[in-house]
Amino acid sequence: MTNDLLESASSRAGDALPPKGAEVFVMPCSISQQRYWLLEQLSPGNTALNIPLAVQLSGPLDSSLLERALNAVVSRHEVLRTSFTLVDGTPRQIIKTEAKLKLGLIDLEDVPAEKRPERIEQEMIAEAARPLSLTEAPILRTTLLRLTPKENVLMLTIHHIVGDGWSNGLLVREVGLFYDAFLQEKPVPLPALAFHYADYALWQQEWLKTPQFQKQFGYWKETLKGNLPALDMPTDYPRQMGQTYTAFIESLLLPAPLGDALKRLCVELDVTLFMVLFATYVALLYRYTGQTEFIIGTTAANRNRSEMEHLIGLFANPLILRPEVSGEMTFRELAVRLRDHSLDGFAHQEVPFEIILEQLQERRSGARNPVIQTHFLFQKALWSPPRTAI
Repeated sequence: MTNDLLESASSRAGDALPPKGAEVFVMPCSISQQRYWLLEQLSPGNTALNIPLAVQLSGPLDSSLLERALNAVVSRHEVLRTSFTLVDGTPRQIIKTEAKLKLGLIDLEDVPAEKRPERIEQEMIAEAARPLSLTEAPILRTTLLRLTPKENVLMLTIHHIVGDGWSNGLLVREVGLFYDAFLQEKPVPLPALAFHYADYALWQQEWLKTPQFQKQFGYWKETLKGNLPALDMPTDYPRQMGQTYTAFIESLLLPAPLGDALKRLCVELDVTLFMVLFATYVALLYRYTGQTEFIIGTTAANRNRSEMEHLIGLFANPLILRPEVSGEMTFRELAVRLRDHSLDGFAHQEVPFEIILEQLQERRSGARNPVIQTHFLFQKALWSPPRTAI
C-alpha cells in the first residue's frame, strides 16, 4: 500500500483542481471525512464532533514562540490547512498552501490560587462546547490559559474530520519539538512526510475498486450475516426517546498488583491486554443480560504502514466485533477465543465502517438497522516524556 500512496502523492497535482489565481487545491474526501461532513450537516455546530485537549505547561513560556511552533505544525500537515465545501454536490477537501493559526490568551493570574482549578475546568468545558467551522481552515483552535509566569495550560480543539486520538499525540509532540528547536535556534528533528492525508484519500478511493477490498469486505459480510443481536441491558429507568449527547466520565484506577497480575495472565495465555480486558467486558455483559452473543464496537488506529504513524489526519476506523460466550466457558477459554476473533477483525480494519453499514442496511431492506449500542475502547498514551521547555 505504501508504494501506491507514494505514487498517489507524486501524481496528485494533476488530479487537483486549483481555482485560477487561488492558492488552494480541491481534493476528494476520505470515506470517514464524508461521514463527519454529513453528521455536521444533520446537526450544524454539533460539538460532540470536537476533540478537545488540554496540556499543562510548566516553566517559563514564550507565547509568541509557542504560536510560531503551532503554525509550523499547521504548515507541516496539509490536513490542518484544509477546509470543506460542496463541489457538484459532493464534499471536497479545500487545501490551502498557507494558513495561519492565532493563539488565544486568557489571563487567570488574578484568580486566587485556591479557585484556579475550578476556573480552569470552567474554561476547558466552555472551550470544548464552542463549535468549529468546517468551511474555514485551520479547523483547529488554540487558547493559552495564563496561570502564573511559569504555569500555563494550552487548550487545543480540533474537529474529528481532520484528526483522531493518535493525531492528538502527534500534535502535542510536534509542537513541543518545534518550540524547543526555535528556542535553541536549532534544526527541527522531524523527518519529511512521505505523503499527506489527501494522498491517502485518493488511494482509498482507488482501493475500493480492487479485489483486495472485496476480499476484506467479504470477511465482514460473513461475520455480520444473519440477525444481529440487540443489547438488552437492564436499566433503572426507561430509555429516553431520541438521541442526546449528554455524557459523563467515571475514572477508576486499577491497583498496581491487579495490573501486574493481568500482564502475567496475558503472557500465560499468549494474548494482549486488549484481549483480556475485552473478555472481561464481554463476561460482564453476559452477567447483566444473559445473552450469549453481542455486537460491540471498538476502534482501530488503521495506520498499517510506518509512514502513517507520523501523519495527522482521520485514520481511526470503527470496527464491529461479534463475540459469543456461554456459561460453560471458563474465563481463560473466553479470552483465547476472543484473541482469534479480535485478530481477525483488526486484520480487516481498512474497510470503511460507513461501507459496512451501507451494505448491511441494503441487505436488511427496511428492518431495524444494525446499531452499535456499546463500545469497548483500549487506548494507550502516545505522548513522549516531556523533554522541552513546554
